[in-house]
Amino acid sequence: MLQETDLRTTIHNLAMLFLERGPRDMRRLNQDFNNFVSKRQREETFRDVTPEESLIGTLLTCFDRHLAAGELRTDIDLEALIPIVYGMVHAQLNFRERYSANGDEPNRSNLDIADSIVEVLLFGIVPR
Repeated sequence: MLQETDLRTTIHNLAMLFLERGPRDMRRLNQDFNNFVSKRQREETFRDVTPEESLIGTLLTCFDRHLAAGELRTDIDLEALIPIVYGMVHAQLNFRERYSANGDEPNRSNLDIADSIVEVLLFGIVPR
């Protein structure tokens, strides 16, 4: 169950989750699930929904609460919001990986990146 937080904290926590766990951990989790859970159990677990749909459904429930609380515009497609956040994080991870491959150390922490994602999502890029 997701903890109830304000919208800023929800987006920040989601960005941090994706930054800290990253695609490698998700792939590892998927591999472990396939290697150590029987086919019958896997089919039973995800009979009605895929793992991706399950994650998105959980996050949609969370964002629905923010919508109901008036914290989100009503014309926002919530199903598009989650991939947008993930896409922003994924681009940062790719940038960091390329940067590190050149022998350079990234100068932005996950916390700084998550804060930037929150700012851009909530307030855009135009001056306030």
